[in-house]
Amino acid sequence: MSTHDQLFQQGRLLHRNLRDTNICYRTIEDEVVGMLVEFANAIDIDDNALEPRSHMTAIRALQSIRSLEDAAAPRSPLDDWESLLYLIIFLGAYGINEEERRAFFVRQQESREPPLAYWITGEVAATIAAHKRKDMHCADAFDEAVSPIMPAGPLYDLAVAIHGVLFCHPGCAGARGRSQALRRARQAFNRDNPGAEFIPPRNLIDPLVLRDEYVEEIVAALLLVLADHR
Repeated sequence: MSTHDQLFQQGRLLHRNLRDTNICYRTIEDEVVGMLVEFANAIDIDDNALEPRSHMTAIRALQSIRSLEDAAAPRSPLDDWESLLYLIIFLGAYGINEEERRAFFVRQQESREPPLAYWITGEVAATIAAHKRKDMHCADAFDEAVSPIMPAGPLYDLAVAIHGVLFCHPGCAGARGRSQALRRARQAFNRDNPGAEFIPPRNLIDPLVLRDEYVEEIVAALLLVLADHR
């Protein structure tokens, strides 16, 4: 993720397809280091016309909320960090090797209400995003969604720390959309002020949109989180 940040700072590139098969490890001088690979889906964030070179779509369970809701929505490095958070949750909950995962999914199919089921089985991207908004909204919601399936330990602690930075920044805390309240406010304003420009109150703007104002600050804090948990 340090390289991910450098690529964005120097080349304005976003990876856009973080998944377990795209994160590798190798030993260099007795030290295990991570490697981010497979940039076929990467885009230049400043070039909206640039098409990815791969037709491999991101796994929906690992996609950020905004990318699920609107494929054309603006992207930021925080979309990839959000994918990393979901990946850590799945690795901690479902296992790292294929045998562990197969055993988990057998158990999941036998469960009436498998944990985070719609993240995996959902077919409508917007509905998956709605479930994620609910589960990511605050620390309590996150704990309620994740703690039943993710055992205590380093990965769980890391997931909690990343979530706290990514979704609980004081300037943009939360994940629940406010579209209905915003629509009512706009209608009331237009009714009382015909022809005037409606400027949304800050407390009614989607917190995931507000989050774009704090990208550099949040990324710096996330890199510190990874360093602390290394």
